Amino acid sequence: MKAPKSLIVVFCTSALVACKGDRFSSLDRQSQTTIPEFRIGAAMDGDPKARFARVSRVLVLADGDRIVVAEGNSARVTIWTPDGSLVKEIVGHGEGPGEFRVSFSIHRFSNGFLATDFRRFTLFSDDGDLLSTVSFPRTSLSFRGFGLAPEVLLGDGTVLAIPRIPAEIMLGALGDDPIPTLPLLRLSEGDGQWSMDTVATLDYRNRYLIIEKGEGGIQTGQPLGDYDLTYFDPVSGSVVVVERSAGGGRVALTEVNADGDTLWRQRMSMPSVSPTSEATASLVDHFVQMGGKRDQIVDALYIPDPLPGTVKIRGTASGEVWLNSVEATDTGVLWYAVRRGGDSTDVRTVLLPRGFSLRDATDTHVWGVEMDDLGVNYVVGRRILSGVDEEVPAVDAGSPVEDAASAVETDSLDDVPTGDWAAVLDH
Repeated sequence: MKAPKSLIVVFCTSALVACKGDRFSSLDRQSQTTIPEFRIGAAMDGDPKARFARVSRVLVLADGDRIVVAEGNSARVTIWTPDGSLVKEIVGHGEGPGEFRVSFSIHRFSNGFLATDFRRFTLFSDDGDLLSTVSFPRTSLSFRGFGLAPEVLLGDGTVLAIPRIPAEIMLGALGDDPIPTLPLLRLSEGDGQWSMDTVATLDYRNRYLIIEKGEGGIQTGQPLGDYDLTYFDPVSGSVVVVERSAGGGRVALTEVNADGDTLWRQRMSMPSVSPTSEATASLVDHFVQMGGKRDQIVDALYIPDPLPGTVKIRGTASGEVWLNSVEATDTGVLWYAVRRGGDSTDVRTVLLPRGFSLRDATDTHVWGVEMDDLGVNYVVGRRILSGVDEEVPAVDAGSPVEDAASAVETDSLDDVPTGDWAAVLDH
């Protein structure tokens, strides 16, 4: 049985507060809501090109006219108009031009998007035309003797990377001291030589989980870890780091450029939420069902009290970063949309259906993935309502849109524990 890539967790809380500096201000406002408007996908007997497997990323490009869908496990990218017309399909495992290795990521880039794997960067236009391929620099640079994992390519040829270190070594399980932090590194070329500089230091404590279980054991991420989250933006040449280890629901967002200069910092205090004993027991039971020993699981799990203030970050086409909090209602999960470069007045809250996995957002729409009762995945665009009295338009009967009944994210289908938790925690 595979270790889960994410676990489903639910909490209900009340008041919201945000802060700028040491001054806290109440976010006493009604959350915005959404309605379904666009749906891309097909049932199992439909067009094969419109059938999505595990969707790893959805990007909105060209001012909302192009929707890019990446399926990492099948090395496929498809580009669509919002109404569901296929613009281009890019598919294929391999090392050739325009091909992908299994497990790759995509980012917005100038006039298109950037695909990144462990060996190279590939640039495409908004319509999927291959623009160029840039190999990851072959250098002797390393961190403590460990290789570097590329994150993004910037417009000037600079590469941002993080050391690739096994979880056992990070945790000190092989006898050495644990490694609590890792540098975010800038690799730049000058006079034919590559140099390495530290842009930021990332807190990686409580990121990894190792449980012994016969041969191999279980290795995954801590489902409730409060390690730093990151969003890389090659368009602006910056990275947003979300610090979550301060406790009490507090988080700090810091945007830095490739020179390590701080462009913007915003601190927020989310509601202080404690894990319930029932939810904790459900989490332990999940790993027991995977074959782990209960006492080892209890020792290995990191369960902070209060829980981290946010469990996920999404950088969006709107120029905001969206934070998924641990707050939920019976029907929805709360997201905070934070305007980069703004202050506490530039934070809004949006309530999204629990069956909807947010991947990107514009000023008018959120885009994400939903799964129907039969496990079929759809890429869905939902319009953000500006007010409670806004008229709800009819949906085109030719492409009906329905809220998904499942609370499981489509990129996280491995053995989700049951219980009264409902927001998904990424690793």
